[in-house]
Amino acid sequence: MLRPSQFALARGIFAVADRSVADYTTPVEEVPRARSDMSKEEVLRLARRLRTAHLPVEDAGSDGPQLLGYVRVIDLALDPSDGLAPIRPLLEVPHTDSHLEAMMRLQTAQESLARVVDA
Repeated sequence: MLRPSQFALARGIFAVADRSVADYTTPVEEVPRARSDMSKEEVLRLARRLRTAHLPVEDAGSDGPQLLGYVRVIDLALDPSDGLAPIRPLLEVPHTDSHLEAMMRLQTAQESLARVVDA
């Protein structure tokens, strides 16, 4: 027997289990992001303004949004250097993966953000 809260959670999981991760993605052009030429303080201010714990980082020298990876705000705050290191890699998730498969990939890789790519 499931409690009402457990039943609601299970129902929600099964409701999204067969949906593609592409149904939940945001185009990179619409994602707030830091640029590689921003100072550490600028990135921290941007993260505070957006109230986010993670920010994708784009190459400042590219014409379009060319993502280099992402930074975790806690890593920036604790890092004694002035740079954006460490920039973490973006895990690549095929757009055909289900929502749950994508979550499992992120969990297994211990990453927080991923790039959804054409398979």
